[in-house]
Amino acid sequence: MFKTQTFGMTDYLRSSNPPSFFHDGWDFGYSEVGRSTVYDIHAGTVKKVAYDSGLGCFIWFVSPDKYIEVYQEGFTKKKDIYVKTGQKIGKMTGSHLHLGLIKTTKDYINKHGFPCKNWNVDNGTWLNSINVIKKYYNSKKVT
Repeated sequence: MFKTQTFGMTDYLRSSNPPSFFHDGWDFGYSEVGRSTVYDIHAGTVKKVAYDSGLGCFIWFVSPDKYIEVYQEGFTKKKDIYVKTGQKIGKMTGSHLHLGLIKTTKDYINKHGFPCKNWNVDNGTWLNSINVIKKYYNSKKVT
């Protein structure tokens, strides 16, 4: 799998105040998946579809079991639609798709109402999206 930025500590300064090299998600590059259909990785309710200068166009889901998913790049879905795992949620239209995944009940919403309060902090709530996807699909395999 080709990638632009992986989850976790990187060699790229992502925030200068405070200094942080932490990347809160997994970026899928346009050269690999551009214009591809994007599917939800975990059932949940759409909380917001919006634009933010740091997030670009994004769609934010919250699941009943406290997973929070943030798909960043141009999507068009209405607020509060229930999404099943594997459901189509849009097409990738930007330079890359960033998938951030958290499992928390802690405060993660910034002062503007966006799900990115601790985007640059490795506080133990951010999950490696690829590991979560692999775990789900491995649990579905017939042995």
